[in-house]
Amino acid sequence: MTVYKILKNASYFSNFCTKHRRNREKRTNYNKKFNINNSILFNYKNIGFKCVFRKSNYCISSYLVYPSIVGDFIIIVSNSKELFKYGYSNSAKHSFASYFLGLLCARKFFMKFNIYEKKYILTFLDIGFQKASGGSKVYIFIKGMTQGGIQIPFSIVKKSVVDCKDVFNKLKTFFYNNCFIKIRTIKQTLISLSSPFIVLNSKNIYKYFFRVFKNNKQIYYNIINYCHIKFLNNINIIKNIWNLNKKNYLEKKILYLSKIQILVNQIVEFN
Repeated sequence: MTVYKILKNASYFSNFCTKHRRNREKRTNYNKKFNINNSILFNYKNIGFKCVFRKSNYCISSYLVYPSIVGDFIIIVSNSKELFKYGYSNSAKHSFASYFLGLLCARKFFMKFNIYEKKYILTFLDIGFQKASGGSKVYIFIKGMTQGGIQIPFSIVKKSVVDCKDVFNKLKTFFYNNCFIKIRTIKQTLISLSSPFIVLNSKNIYKYFFRVFKNNKQIYYNIINYCHIKFLNNINIIKNIWNLNKKNYLEKKILYLSKIQILVNQIVEFN
């Protein structure tokens, strides 16, 4: 009887490709992170911020991050255990805590940059390996952030089939009820138009966000901040960004921190 011994040489281990440590620990999903950072850096340059939401068995935490080519800079850190200072008496991992955490994170951002008026800033949400189901803590956290003044785009996936015409009609009534303001000399008041006269398509959606409407000698304009809508750059322009002159880490950090302050000032001016 012959016995064969398996020798684990370099040729044997060359068939395996080990993943990153944080991916093996299920802490970060690098594919999602790369896609989100790539879209923020090149497609939505005026936004610049990313919101990170993490859950654990003991508490909930959220971060506001500024992604860059050098690395991510954390601007604000907020934890659900901080809510006990403000009179919160429930558990730190409850769904109520996720709602109040969104309000606290938004308030910290506005207080840090000395923005005391009600403004709206657009960010993107980074969940990681979590799965967002309808009515979960993720959506409750988004509601708290939006009521605090930081908007996060989201979509709820449903199994039931929905007609596209009904969705477009709901969108039209929503935008006309909430997103248009009547210009007056004394003050600005919200209005609701009874007969929406635009059909949303892929062709005229650009005009829908940028157009100024005139109806019965009254001028209306859109509230939505359209500064974040950008067209894709050419591939050559994107490659030239990575081939810039090399600088030290501290110089890069100072440069990006100054960009954050300029970006916040631009958002305040648009609002």
